[in-house]
Amino acid sequence: MVSTISSDSLMSYPKILIISSQIPQTIHAGSLQLYRVLENYPKQNIRSIGPMEPKAEQLSETYDPFLLPIRLTTTRFSFLANTLNTLRLLPDLPVKRIDKLLGDFRPDLVVTLIEILPYAFAALRYAKTKGLPLMTITMDKPGDFTYIYPSFKAAQLRRIQEIYQYANVNLGVSKEMTEYLRSTFKTKSDVLYFCPPGGLEARDPQKAAALRNGSTLTIGYAGSLNLGYGQQLSSLVQTFEKAGVKINIYSINQPTFSSPEITYRGSFTQYEVWERIKEECDAVILPYYFHYGTKDTSVYSTHFPTKLSEYLTLGMPVIVIGPEWATGVKWAKAHPDAVLCSTKKEDNELISIFDKLTTDAAFRLKYSLNPVKAKEEFSPPVIKKQFLNYIQKAEKNTVCTS
Repeated sequence: MVSTISSDSLMSYPKILIISSQIPQTIHAGSLQLYRVLENYPKQNIRSIGPMEPKAEQLSETYDPFLLPIRLTTTRFSFLANTLNTLRLLPDLPVKRIDKLLGDFRPDLVVTLIEILPYAFAALRYAKTKGLPLMTITMDKPGDFTYIYPSFKAAQLRRIQEIYQYANVNLGVSKEMTEYLRSTFKTKSDVLYFCPPGGLEARDPQKAAALRNGSTLTIGYAGSLNLGYGQQLSSLVQTFEKAGVKINIYSINQPTFSSPEITYRGSFTQYEVWERIKEECDAVILPYYFHYGTKDTSVYSTHFPTKLSEYLTLGMPVIVIGPEWATGVKWAKAHPDAVLCSTKKEDNELISIFDKLTTDAAFRLKYSLNPVKAKEEFSPPVIKKQFLNYIQKAEKNTVCTS
């Protein structure tokens, strides 16, 4: 923890300034991932500039400045604001404003998780003006969540490319993401999987011997219902009813669909939710939406679902359903002994999985033990160490390799 870090070892932790729409705090996927990977980093060596969530815990001292392009994106002028910012006609966050917010803090490195682009543009401008190295993190395709008039899309991509070309280290959340960055922005990047919360323990395997709810299989889903996950669960309602399985949903979003087989359990902290699922459910599900081409589902081909790494730590059967091109499905198909997977729109294959989990205790036990073996790929201590190494590499102005 921070209190145990000596003044000598503190020198090995560069002072980082995070400028991003996703800052380390205990809410939202990107923010939560930054929080986890930096939770043992000395807090006095971190400052964050970005939108604070009042109900979330921030990891470090954080500033939420009045950033005009961001404020306007929540209005009917969003397309105009983002387009003008892309064309440099609506200014980035001024460097002097950032200096005033930071006070005596002098960063060694600027870090940006590229999502809402005005923040990323501001991070680049500050790094270039101050002659500081820059490290980028990309979890979703850049530009997908900053909407502009279509005729200016090429200009937006050119500005994004400037960020990657200046940066000393670029991290992509999956192999598919690094390939996308290379083909679209001609940039090198490294793969870094993000991790589940540290200290999360697997359920006692013996609990797989009996179902939680008599003779009925109960399956848990945890996380946002956006990005097509809610739509896929909704499309599976008849399948759940036909198979006679119960679905518990743990989410900040209340479902807009209903069924006697579906129970909304509420929203919980990142630790509470997993304890509840281990106690109340027999298995967990990752439901990708099969309909490609929407804004939501386009992320499937390059992202990596943090939910999958979290599920693997629970000591419970994990079910992944979705199209074969989704990154989480690719991982599941590469690890058939650890994860149960269905890529069929028709429900026969999925119902067969449900039936096997309902009736076969040995089958449940096998798929409760095997995911725990596979989770080492997402070990929190290993990933935190890798992330620190990338920070140190970027701070030393070392060009990343891929």
